[in-house]
Amino acid sequence: MPAYIKEIVHRNLNAARDSAVSLWIGLIVGVPVALAEVFYLKGITVIYDLRAVLGNWTLIGMPFAGLLIVYLMNTFGKDCNKGINHIFRIVQGKEHSLSLRVIPLMILTIWLSHLVGASVGRATGVIQIGVAIALWLGHMLHLDNDKIRLTVSGLAAGFACLFGTPITAIFFSLEMFVSGALQYKGLGAAIVSATVASLVAKACGLVPMRYDLPLNYTFSYIEFVKIGLLGICCGWVGSFMAWSLKFSRKQLKKYFPNPYRRVFVSSCFIAIMMFLCWHGRYSGLSRDLLDTAIAGQIDMPWDWVLKIFFTILCLAAGFQGGEVMPLCVIGATFGSYFGNLLGLPVPFSAALGIAAVFASGTNTLVAPIFFGTELFHGHYARYFAIVCALSFYCNHNRSIYEKQRRLRS
Repeated sequence: MPAYIKEIVHRNLNAARDSAVSLWIGLIVGVPVALAEVFYLKGITVIYDLRAVLGNWTLIGMPFAGLLIVYLMNTFGKDCNKGINHIFRIVQGKEHSLSLRVIPLMILTIWLSHLVGASVGRATGVIQIGVAIALWLGHMLHLDNDKIRLTVSGLAAGFACLFGTPITAIFFSLEMFVSGALQYKGLGAAIVSATVASLVAKACGLVPMRYDLPLNYTFSYIEFVKIGLLGICCGWVGSFMAWSLKFSRKQLKKYFPNPYRRVFVSSCFIAIMMFLCWHGRYSGLSRDLLDTAIAGQIDMPWDWVLKIFFTILCLAAGFQGGEVMPLCVIGATFGSYFGNLLGLPVPFSAALGIAAVFASGTNTLVAPIFFGTELFHGHYARYFAIVCALSFYCNHNRSIYEKQRRLRS
């Protein structure tokens, strides 16, 4: 057999073997991650049902819940206490494992954070739970040398369950670790794990997050300029969120080096301020603010500012959660207000704001475009592409993920 034919056969066999490994990883990761995420996310739903009964009086328990969270993380956390940064270090080859104890710790501490009204999201939990399960399964199956594929597949499976957006999950898992590049090695595993996890989560009763926009919006060249201006301003908003989060963490650690004192003092201040600011309007996920903006209503033009304020304080104080849902709320409230000033339809500008602030805050581009199209269907995909591209370009290369590598100068 000629040498060049042998080379072609060898190359195709390697590609087939690589695809089989990706398929296998995606299948074994997708189902268990989805089941764990269903338990975690349904628990949060139960907590909000309980809060609906108890009202915002649960804010009184914020300082004590904060102390318990810090105790649990410091006593049992070990590498889990490093949060998302530890996962970045795994992908960068600086760490090699993530303990399974992160699963109960994340679930319990995030549930506690939401119970007392901390202004946090859920993404940190789904990401760490998904990656921990994927790495453990990889170790059990002697796939320790395939950490990138395992990490990406676990992240994709977890994120697919969060909003019911598997395409977004695929690309977010590929571009989250390095801004400006995709981890193509994990593409096959991410596709399979995100698809499987999304189907399992839906079968288990998790309802995908979806909204309907009117399909009769038409825009002239002037409106295109306004949409571009909205994207640029959303880039600045996301950049400010990323910068202020890092700054707040640094300052709180400087003035309150003791984590127990830091969380207690901060929690007392946060709880009082949340009571004063319209009885907990900015506590928890603030899903009502997002829904109201998409419905076309503008209640308070400063909603996005106060949501940033409370989110960065809660995360810097030591509460556990995530930043993605707060970014969505900030994007919706800012987009609705600023879009209205520009003369754009309020529901439409709120939808654009969600995707654009997600892009600038996470310093990613492809995933936010798909996020907008999956949440609001594909009719306005080109507008999501415009605002996300401009927002990504104008965010000063900042990210809520401190350990994210940046290829842009």
